[in-house]
Amino acid sequence: MNLWWSVLLVGFPRHSVAHGPHEDDFRHHHHNDHHHHHHHRGGIRRNLGTDNPNANFHANNKTWASQQDFIDSGSRCSYREPDPLTKARGDEKIRKYVERKKANRANILGGLRGLQTTQDVFNVEVHFHIIHKLDGTGNMTDAAVRKQIEVLNDGFAGRENHFGRCSSVGTAIPPGADTKFVFELVSITRTASDSWFNLDRYETEVKTNLRQGDCSVLNVYTGGTTYLGWAYFPDGCASRPVDDGVVIAHVTVPDSPAQDRYYGEGDTLTHEVGHWLRLEHTFHGGCNGGDGVSDTSPESSPASGCPMGRDTCSVDGVDPIHNFMDYTDDCCMFGFTDGQTLRMEAAAVQFRGLTAAPPPGPTVSPAPSFKPTTAPPSSTPTVAPSANCGNLNDKTACNAANGCSWGGGKVKTCQNSDGGDGGGGGGKGGGGGGGKPGKNKR
Repeated sequence: MNLWWSVLLVGFPRHSVAHGPHEDDFRHHHHNDHHHHHHHRGGIRRNLGTDNPNANFHANNKTWASQQDFIDSGSRCSYREPDPLTKARGDEKIRKYVERKKANRANILGGLRGLQTTQDVFNVEVHFHIIHKLDGTGNMTDAAVRKQIEVLNDGFAGRENHFGRCSSVGTAIPPGADTKFVFELVSITRTASDSWFNLDRYETEVKTNLRQGDCSVLNVYTGGTTYLGWAYFPDGCASRPVDDGVVIAHVTVPDSPAQDRYYGEGDTLTHEVGHWLRLEHTFHGGCNGGDGVSDTSPESSPASGCPMGRDTCSVDGVDPIHNFMDYTDDCCMFGFTDGQTLRMEAAAVQFRGLTAAPPPGPTVSPAPSFKPTTAPPSSTPTVAPSANCGNLNDKTACNAANGCSWGGGKVKTCQNSDGGDGGGGGGKGGGGGGGKPGKNKR
């Protein structure tokens, strides 16, 4: 399903949209798992070098006295877990799956086949929802969205992304595991609303109106937030699907107009999708190893910056500062472990209805001899002109001079009224119970 459309909301009345209880009625914040209070630091950012200990720290369009204050504020990520009973039941499902999978792997040499072959992958459809202000704040190009999905796939495949590593890291540390998760961009929506841009407050209304698919589908929402991002554990998706999905601040998307200096390389989405697949933070439970993964070294508290050699627990192993589930800068984190991969697989199968399958082979599509048809969206949004393409329902708008993107994140060719082919950039924009699912905010 390829939907590329835009919705313009001007003075949208709150009472005209169905919505659930106000978020503040049931929001449970986890401020870096150590119950720090949330402080907003005022004042004007001083133009001091980043190596100056008196320099204020600026992230997500806000200012703190230091990067540690930013981490302590809880603004990196926060999450709402399911209620204790639902969480315990989910933990048991994950434990049993992991044990069964490990046993099957151990018996492979004896002729038994594991639950997933090394070639199988989990294909996840992605719907990307851009919520921006009427003045354009928070909007971004299709190319920026595609770059974000590329960074997401690089992280889950254990590949280096475009941005490289912090200068202090070097190349000696290998990248992470290939998790066998592949994310396919299916649609981009754009919604202009000064109200909805505040995703802290209007999250439920936004998701009620824009969410696509079932629990196996990843919906990403970007706009203005207090946090860099948040996500929901999958345990409660079946009973309350409207909560499901990932929210990220627009400044965390690479190549977005207001790209953040420290957290703008796209790894916030990778971190939050880890939560969407039920991973805990690496520092969850402190030195007692409460993240449930045996191959992530425990750490007593979240790391910030890129503190090479940091070791906060007496057990073997330095802190996992390069893991996507810590709090370090984007240039410092670049991998998941095999243990985390297995837990994400368990969550995908047990809670999201995903099934691993062999990846599709390469296909070559012949050039169309006529203009391909584009199915209209199932609802009746206002179709706004896209950059360079005019009204995308008009076949004369697609030509060699401006080019069009025909959805699915892929550029295709089309034919104008004069018989000439058009292709290329300027993609279309689109706009638009039970135990509570875990909500993880970075």
